[in-house]
Amino acid sequence: FSDPYCLLGVVITEGQQEEEANRADSPLPRRRQKAVVKDSIPQDQIQRTEVKKQTLNPVWNETFLLKVEDYRHTELHMDMWDLDVDDPVKLRLGEIHGIVGLKRVFKDVKKAARKNEQDDFLGNVIIKLQDLSYTPEDEWYPLEPRTETYPDRGKCHLQLKVIHEERETTLSKQEPVFWIHRSLLQQFVQYDRLQRQV
Repeated sequence: FSDPYCLLGVVITEGQQEEEANRADSPLPRRRQKAVVKDSIPQDQIQRTEVKKQTLNPVWNETFLLKVEDYRHTELHMDMWDLDVDDPVKLRLGEIHGIVGLKRVFKDVKKAARKNEQDDFLGNVIIKLQDLSYTPEDEWYPLEPRTETYPDRGKCHLQLKVIHEERETTLSKQEPVFWIHRSLLQQFVQYDRLQRQV
């Protein structure tokens, strides 16, 4: 079993980065093909889910609002990680049974020292925002591996909704404001009546 959690963030794609580099006359490093949120997004812009303990089928039911300047040149990145918390030394020493157990403890310590992060990468999903429609998306996405050693990483169910910050004004150009307000009020009253009936 794993103790999975997810990291989410938005990344400007290379096309937009090149446009910005040309404007600022400053070279930007190329982004890796299989980017990881920790490597490609500033720490203060990363959203994190809670950790689900001892499960291979975690359910988060968490909502995140990610603000985007230009959706045509932006990708949503979602990484899934397995939290590896090192046990206290006393507990680890209690698990040693013979030379094999001692070798395992030394191997774990060496492995943790080599890596910057102790958590194991489970997979990621990268979605181009321009490919999303304005109707809510409700799909299963395959988790992509960082390397081809273990290609089948499972799937992740995401519900995505793109919301435009700018107000739609075509309706107000077609109808008088009074009719729009009356229509909205009718919807509120109808909703209230249905709630009272229930």
